[in-house]
Amino acid sequence: MKITNVSSSRVYLSDLRLSPESQTVGRGEDRYLHPGDHAYLPDTGEVLRSAREGTLLKLVQIGVVRLNDEATLASGGVMTLDHELHYMPLILVFRKVGATWVDATNMFAIVHDLDFTQTTVTNVSGVTLDVMVRCG
Repeated sequence: MKITNVSSSRVYLSDLRLSPESQTVGRGEDRYLHPGDHAYLPDTGEVLRSAREGTLLKLVQIGVVRLNDEATLASGGVMTLDHELHYMPLILVFRKVGATWVDATNMFAIVHDLDFTQTTVTNVSGVTLDVMVRCG
């Protein structure tokens, strides 16, 4: 899931502590996002809980962070996601129809690089679409 700080202040993601594998397992490391910064986080239970009922939900509700990628893509338009996940992420693409988001299966071509650090999403629908892409 992409998390973008859209505020002018540093944001503390209090319920998303990084716990690297090593002698420090269990101690955790605080995670911050500076103004304009973003991070792609794996869709772990902690991240999904935070988005559903924790810090991420609260920050989205007050307009401090934005989740996922959004863009308007012309036919043939490409969105590149530099996620650095190093594994094949699940990519979900939705298109905006009125006030709703609708599955956009078969309207996009999705390509991953060999190291699974970059994904390109190409609009192959033949029309311009407003899209939301989730990468996790």
